[in-house]
Amino acid sequence: MAAKDVAGVSGLAIRNTDIKSIVKDRSVSPVRVTSVDGAMTITIFICIKDGVRIPDVCDAVQKGIKNSVQSMTGRPVAKVNVIVDDIEFSKESEEKE
Repeated sequence: MAAKDVAGVSGLAIRNTDIKSIVKDRSVSPVRVTSVDGAMTITIFICIKDGVRIPDVCDAVQKGIKNSVQSMTGRPVAKVNVIVDDIEFSKESEEKE
């Protein structure tokens, strides 16, 4: 929810299930949470809107997730990895191409 509230994020990325992912035991979920020594590392795959500054959006997503998770759980968040997996193009930009 924290990621979706950031301006420029159109949603979480849809992670396709394929045989390679299943064999390598990779999660197809758009959010992965691991915990080491009580501190969490969160990896999130997002879809952003066309025309936004990617570094600004990713920074806002990192801060939003870290603050939300720490306040809800009371546990420290060591790292938030934001991976831009897709870009949602507007109909206007598609018509120009």
